[in-house]
Amino acid sequence: FKFRYHKGEQKILARYIEPTLEKAFADMAKRYGFTPKIPVTVELYQDSDHYSVRTVGLPNLGALGVCFGQVITAMSPSNGDINWGMVLWHELGHVFAIQLSNSRVPRWFTEGLSEYETLIANPSWRRENDADVYGAVLEGTLPSVATINYEFVQPDGQKVIVAYYLSSVMIEYIAGTYGFPKIVAALKLFGKGQETPAVITAITGRTVAQFDADFREYLKVRLAPYAGTFRLPTSGMDDVTALEVAADAKPKDATTRARVALGYFYQGDAATAETNAAAALKLDKQQPIARYVMAEVTLRKGDEAGARTQIMQLIADGHDSYDLRVRLAELAVSGGDLAGAIAQLCAAKRLDPERSYPYQALAEIYKKQGDDAAALVELEHFVMLEQMQVGPLRELVDAY
Repeated sequence: FKFRYHKGEQKILARYIEPTLEKAFADMAKRYGFTPKIPVTVELYQDSDHYSVRTVGLPNLGALGVCFGQVITAMSPSNGDINWGMVLWHELGHVFAIQLSNSRVPRWFTEGLSEYETLIANPSWRRENDADVYGAVLEGTLPSVATINYEFVQPDGQKVIVAYYLSSVMIEYIAGTYGFPKIVAALKLFGKGQETPAVITAITGRTVAQFDADFREYLKVRLAPYAGTFRLPTSGMDDVTALEVAADAKPKDATTRARVALGYFYQGDAATAETNAAAALKLDKQQPIARYVMAEVTLRKGDEAGARTQIMQLIADGHDSYDLRVRLAELAVSGGDLAGAIAQLCAAKRLDPERSYPYQALAEIYKKQGDDAAALVELEHFVMLEQMQVGPLRELVDAY
């Protein structure tokens, strides 16, 4: 490696970053049976604008790290909430994938593979987006392995999130089902100019259609905690004009009108959201999305009891969900019912074990009640899910 640090940070960063990356390099070189062209240059920037301009030529780059095949640029840990180990391990994975494939690895495969590398290096270095994948399954927008690469350039941000995470799940599935050597073989095939459909067939012995079917069966098991839960749509909800057009094309469809209501609700237009939700309920008085919007509007009008009743009725009618349980927990806290809040937050954890808010909220409640041991258990779970937040880790260190 060749490292570039801010001079004032060199001593402290070198102590931790250099042995970590040497360990990662040795591990990957052994498993891939390949040594990339060296030295790999790693540049860590104290100034976010310097990092951004160096990387893409413009300020305000959102990514924490970028790989160019033999050069890695990244933000320095001194910038705050950055899990530098996760970021740099991920980017080093790109070095191996890019070079082993002669720079021909598709986006879905290299991003998924780098996510997989961080996962096997440290179980807490993983993303938590199973709920988003479940939403794509319900909405019928889950892409095929043959088309997932195109999802990275969608204007819909939610589809990009799903594509990024789904790629890592696909790599995890391939490695777990067919073995990691097949991943290495795939990189070499990409390097020879082969495209995803041919590569998938070569490494799995399955056609794209067969692979997609197998993978969906795998997802059924993986996403079992979400089965039967009420899931609010997220994809395509930012374009209310398109939602209006879709609803106008199906004037008797309560669901399309309810989506309009939800779109306006997401934009903060409660009045228009309420009007459309009421229209949807005239078509179908049991429409769950419209009922959810009405409950939220009721809450914003200051009627906490009315909102609680509406949400409880939704749950009683079989539309239980993480979002509803969290809202009930917040209402319980507002009403001074901490026992009720604990019950609802525990229910929320069961309905979506990957979202961090219930753990944080429970830790705060237990601390108020003087139960430090229980608070620390919840905080441990929280930091496992929120890998980029240093504050809760400091809190754990102080408490222990």
